[in-house]
Amino acid sequence: MTNSIKLIPVLFLIAILGCAKDDHSHGSCTSTTTTTVSYKNFIAPLMSASCNSSGCHSVSSNAGGHQFTTHAGIKEAIDHGHFYTVMANGSMPKGGTNLPDSILTKVKSWTDACGPDN
Repeated sequence: MTNSIKLIPVLFLIAILGCAKDDHSHGSCTSTTTTTVSYKNFIAPLMSASCNSSGCHSVSSNAGGHQFTTHAGIKEAIDHGHFYTVMANGSMPKGGTNLPDSILTKVKSWTDACGPDN
């Protein structure tokens, strides 16, 4: 009986984690969050300088199956759940300098609002 009681917290933890949001959910973003960060004035120039100019996520290279020269291309990565994550964990921009926290904060705000075409 003691072993059964010890299993209760483990099973509870498994049930809770099983219901957690999957960052790679492959679904459309449905947030009601708003943002003042602009795609046109901030995100597009950032992608041009950090992701497209190196040739990684341009139309011709399409690295990782993503091109970031259009809002639609970026939105697809947001809907797959990894656009912000790979920048925040430092794996992107690949071979470049990690983006500073001030930029990451703005990218997070924009992605949390489902990356509006603003």
